[in-house]
Amino acid sequence: MIALVFTGCLYSCQQEISIEGFESQKWAEDAHGCKGYREKMAALLMEHRKQLIGANEKEVKNLLGMPDAQELQTRGQHYFVYELRGGKSCLDEKQSALLRIRFDALNRVSELAVY
Repeated sequence: MIALVFTGCLYSCQQEISIEGFESQKWAEDAHGCKGYREKMAALLMEHRKQLIGANEKEVKNLLGMPDAQELQTRGQHYFVYELRGGKSCLDEKQSALLRIRFDALNRVSELAVY
């Protein structure tokens, strides 16, 4: 019973990630990076990546929405992948760019990288 109350408190006490100037709505509206908003905002995310390190999956989804893809790795690690430019559903022929967010086995962000 005590464990259940403690777990509930942990989830309800989470703080949302807030990055000044980052517009979650515009990010979400730019599916697969076709409109160019994600590419512009990716620099801001990378500049403030220390705020994202240690965040859990739910906090990242609240900020960035559902990822365009997920990758499973060994030892309980996984990645969220967000297309920043030239996604597969875009009509242009730009070279694609991706934001990959790695989660460790404890479901915390351990790395952000743009490819």
